[in-house]
Amino acid sequence: MKQFILALGLGVLLFASGANAQAVTAAITESRASGAAPFAVFFDATSPYMVGDNVGDEFHEYTYTWDFDDPTSGTWSISGDSKDVALGPVAAHVFDADGIYIVGLTVTDWLGNSDTDTIEITVTDPDTVYTGAATTCISNDADFTGCPAGSTEVTSSSFATAISSYGQTDDRVLFKRDDTFSGTGAYGAGPGIIGAFGTGADPIINGKLSNQNLSSGWVFMDLKLVGGGAAEGIYGGRAQDDILLYGLDVSDSVQGVSILHSFIDFRIAQGETTLVIHDGLFIVDCVIDADDYDIYASAERLAIMGNDLKAVDLHNIRSRYSTPGVFQHNQVVDQGSGNSLLKLHAGNWLQPTTSTGGRYNQRIVISRNTWGPGLGVWDVNIGPQTPGSGNDERLRDVLVESNFFTANSTTTVHNNIWASEVTSRNNVFLMNKVSGNITATNFSRRADEPFPHDNQYYGNTFYSSDASGRKTATGAQLGVDLVSNNLMYVPSATPALGVPTTLGNTIAIVNPFVSGTPTAPTDFDLDPASAPVAVGDFVTQNGVDYLGRARPPCATHDIGAFQISGRGDDDADGFVDGCDNCIEVSNPGQSDQTPPVGDGFGDACDGDFTGDNVVAGDDFAIFRGCFAAVSFGNPGFNAECDHTSDGIIGGGDFTIFRAELAKGCPGPSGFVKSVSCSQTLNAESRTNHLHIEPL
Repeated sequence: MKQFILALGLGVLLFASGANAQAVTAAITESRASGAAPFAVFFDATSPYMVGDNVGDEFHEYTYTWDFDDPTSGTWSISGDSKDVALGPVAAHVFDADGIYIVGLTVTDWLGNSDTDTIEITVTDPDTVYTGAATTCISNDADFTGCPAGSTEVTSSSFATAISSYGQTDDRVLFKRDDTFSGTGAYGAGPGIIGAFGTGADPIINGKLSNQNLSSGWVFMDLKLVGGGAAEGIYGGRAQDDILLYGLDVSDSVQGVSILHSFIDFRIAQGETTLVIHDGLFIVDCVIDADDYDIYASAERLAIMGNDLKAVDLHNIRSRYSTPGVFQHNQVVDQGSGNSLLKLHAGNWLQPTTSTGGRYNQRIVISRNTWGPGLGVWDVNIGPQTPGSGNDERLRDVLVESNFFTANSTTTVHNNIWASEVTSRNNVFLMNKVSGNITATNFSRRADEPFPHDNQYYGNTFYSSDASGRKTATGAQLGVDLVSNNLMYVPSATPALGVPTTLGNTIAIVNPFVSGTPTAPTDFDLDPASAPVAVGDFVTQNGVDYLGRARPPCATHDIGAFQISGRGDDDADGFVDGCDNCIEVSNPGQSDQTPPVGDGFGDACDGDFTGDNVVAGDDFAIFRGCFAAVSFGNPGFNAECDHTSDGIIGGGDFTIFRAELAKGCPGPSGFVKSVSCSQTLNAESRTNHLHIEPL
């Protein structure tokens, strides 16, 4: 077991025992450290918490904040977030310009303890890497305006010839904007860049990019790939490592991106036993409108970020292996009937000789995406691809956080979780549906995978404005051991949390949101005067809200996906209001000696000496008696009356007590909920739900 100490103004509370408490440690593992722009890097902060191939609870419970030192990188078009920062134990970033970047990581636990680490990423100008004949410009009409000086210039409309001749190893091939090319581009071993030059619209490629052999270090960017019904827009066979698909427009192919496991497994079965799965695949800022799959990809260090994924007949995104993986800032709509916006599964545990079999798919972050509206019954599925015996596909350690789910008339479940150690938090579910019932999240077992365990579901918001059917926050809860602070508001239909209305889970009676008709994610931010503010459980694992705003590390949380209370510091004493035992009076020492000792009210704002939560005449009698010995060390000195904690009972102490007497109650304190000076110490919310589990 792990041991934590919680100091809450109630004294010291020990709530889990054992000798294996883990110090907060920040350590960055980068997939690579230098290369030509645009340069994609995968970052992993889990190494201090790995035991074998399994990550500890810190993956879920700590807050990981990344600063990529790249302030001109812009914002994600889907979420509006800055590209220069990221949250999560794993992350990825594309560096567009040359320079030396000092990437920083801060890891913070729920007590506010933190550690930092930095690493250096060196990015070079591609014009200095691909000089002279290393760059080839291709134009339909011999107009090479904008082509880098000294490059080879070729007049052609054949994409196939250009790539086979010039796009092999240490090559850059640039196609003229506003021109059209055709054919299958069979790229070589790499590294290299295949992109565009000049001004105007991205060049149209009536064809695809393809390679069945080993390759690494390729960047494919700024192309409009029109497949003409081809099997794939981009295809990779044997291991494709450190591949960046960047700003592409891919359409009219059966699969938009097909870089997966199947060809590797086929070649392994044919005797190429040294083959392994792809390592380092980045699909970023692309628009993909394919027929069956927009993206079918399996890789170690898989990053799918900032993409606009259109309607398909099957799954928009399907991945059999993404360890570790990042799915962030995507807009995904209109999967095929009976299919998924995201289908995340694993190799079969019973087939260890395949490229993905016999191991977990794990350490995955799914955040800041907009899922839907979809055309299938299920939106995001995490678990085995099919039910039935013999299908043992194992997933664990997945974070589903700060996503926006939107329903359509066919949606029955937004998120199925058939896995273990999955945390779903700070998501917003817009559950409007023309007819029928709908469930936000379902935790169950689908096939022969191990029985689920250690799943968590907290800080989510659910809303529906339509009057049909039953709206359920969660259906089956197999393997769920923490359900807390979930907020549902369904004014016109039948709401059902599906969880106990304890531990902060609430069905709101009055609209708690800033918008009367919420439709966009930020419409669900809380009205400061609403009932869910500052009354939820203190969930230690939930460090930030939907927008990345900090939740106070020691006070009651707001219910739902948004946190508005307890984050300021009104008295500027270094303690945020939610963690300050005197919110309005500066008391950097946080002394709490006035009886009852450790009642949550700091001495600087506590004139209640009798412990009845009222400051009245009986308290004044005690305070008056304190002047018999006015300095520390004198016989009869009463430290309880020393509000200023300076060892003297004097005018400053009297001023504080008089203010408390006039008000009639102690406080206010971030640790105590106050209602008209009738104080109720919210001890239960700080002890009842604390999550304890073995290593």
